[in-house]
Amino acid sequence: MSRIYPECRPLLIGSLPITDHSEGTELISDYTPEFIEKETVDRLVAKWFEKTKELVALGVSEEVVYRQSFITPSCGTGAVSFAQAKRVLELTQRVSKKIRAALS
Repeated sequence: MSRIYPECRPLLIGSLPITDHSEGTELISDYTPEFIEKETVDRLVAKWFEKTKELVALGVSEEVVYRQSFITPSCGTGAVSFAQAKRVLELTQRVSKKIRAALS
C-alpha cells in the first residue's frame, strides 16, 4: 500500500485580513522528515518574526498580525511517522508559547 502525501505546505500565518490565502506567507518551505528532525524552536520563531515583517511591508498592520495569527501544524503531519508527528506537535506548541511570551 502506498502512502498519500498531500500537496499542502504548512502555513503558520492564519486568519489574516486577506481575500486569497495564496497571499499568505509560508513560514516553512521544506516539510520533509529531515526538516522535522533538524528544525529548532528558535529558528522557527525567528522565521515567524521575519515573515511578520514581510506582511507589514505589504501593508498589513503589525498589530493585526500579532492579534490574528495562530500557529498550527501542517496538514501533512498525518503522512509522517508517529515520532515525527509528535515532534511537529511539540514544535508547534513551543513555537506558539515562545512567540506569545515575546509579545507579552
